[in-house]
Amino acid sequence: MKLRSSFPNTGKRPTLEELKEATNADLHPTYVADAHTLIGVPVEEYDLVLADPSYSAEDADHYGTPLVDRNKVVRVLAERMAPGSHLVWLDQAQPMYAKKLLKPEAAIGIVRSTMHRYRCVLIWRKLAPEG
Repeated sequence: MKLRSSFPNTGKRPTLEELKEATNADLHPTYVADAHTLIGVPVEEYDLVLADPSYSAEDADHYGTPLVDRNKVVRVLAERMAPGSHLVWLDQAQPMYAKKLLKPEAAIGIVRSTMHRYRCVLIWRKLAPEG
């Protein structure tokens, strides 16, 4: 599955047409959606969700994608993912997450070479609802 999401951080929600225009058509994405809501994306049908948001405003400019509100995106994913599925998040910082929804399973540090940014792969498992 190829999924590309736009992460508006402007306070204004783009229209679906604006999101489609901002998407690199060469990637042929399966879904184009606002990562803050993921409306129209059947997140609950997947056992594994991979996320690699832009790390900074400079990165966002370089890749042509707005910055993500990390905490909001992780919250939406945690609420929508099926119990037992996994979220793999590549970033420079660990977003906040609800411990009743996600259980950390691994954190792997990545150093590409000297003078490069340190990154971390965080892996969480979606917990079954209590009760």
